[in-house]
Amino acid sequence: MKKIIKRILILLVALLVGGILWYTRPVSFWEATGMDRNQITSASGIAIESGITAGNLSQQTWSMDGLTPGQEDYEALLELLEDTTCRSSLRNLLTPASSYSSDPKTAQVAFALGDQLVTINAYHTGQVLISFPGHSRILAFSVSPRELNETLTDFIQQRGVSDHS
Repeated sequence: MKKIIKRILILLVALLVGGILWYTRPVSFWEATGMDRNQITSASGIAIESGITAGNLSQQTWSMDGLTPGQEDYEALLELLEDTTCRSSLRNLLTPASSYSSDPKTAQVAFALGDQLVTINAYHTGQVLISFPGHSRILAFSVSPRELNETLTDFIQQRGVSDHS
């Protein structure tokens, strides 16, 4: 009887480990967001950089609006994101957190798929939050390259418009 219980426990542990490995497997940007590149009708982005100089807080923002398929900045943005690999976080299986830590450089990119919106928030090194059309939850993903938040912020700073211009 003990051998049967032991085998059942080993099987359950193996199934649990296998499920975790499958759930957190690396997936492409397109698989993580559930978007089809051909369905995107427009995109926009915002970058926020916070800093403290001599005790004074400052924030600068840059934005890119109205990007459409075929535009150079639109294609460059998608190329940058296509090189990203995502791993679903086990936190997605728990009740959503009410707060997340943030780096001084954060970027948010939004895509319109007709009348549906998908947002990618690169708020912290190595992690993004992705909202999906028709879902009430925002899911967390670990990303590679880990510095996607800085890369997206730099991209938007270089190609976008500063609010301090």
